[in-house]
Amino acid sequence: MRLITRCPPAIFKNPRQPSSIRINIFILNHNLMQYTYAFEKMAVWQNAKNAVKSIYVKTKSFPKEEAFGMTSQIRRAGVSICCNLAEGSARISPVDQNRFYEIAFGSAIEVINLLIISKEMELISDTDYVNLRSELEKITYQINQMSGKKPNKTVGVKGIQ
Repeated sequence: MRLITRCPPAIFKNPRQPSSIRINIFILNHNLMQYTYAFEKMAVWQNAKNAVKSIYVKTKSFPKEEAFGMTSQIRRAGVSICCNLAEGSARISPVDQNRFYEIAFGSAIEVINLLIISKEMELISDTDYVNLRSELEKITYQINQMSGKKPNKTVGVKGIQ
């Protein structure tokens, strides 16, 4: 990455200025300037990021007419998981943190819902569905562990099959 730190004003006024004008350019080493944020160390964020990458790869084969429908929705929901985990980790108050983790959990459930629909519409293979769903179930479990909540059991509830 190049950063121009000082440039004579004449070079902007006259683009045909001879190249003999000296411009101080510093090449910054990206690794020296990098800071690792707390969310980057979180296993759940890393798993969510990998799931999003998988979602992007799998949705490339979706039909073009789904570009602004299913494809866009499932990608945005996946990215939302990562973003809310990151933002929640930056909050100081446990109440604020848990609110963002709840939103991330909701986005993960949304992705699972969209995967089910995609499978039923035959947009993804059974193998891809099982693999992605497994990743998302792991992520929802990890989010629940972070927030200290127990998973919602719907088995045996009246009206739910």
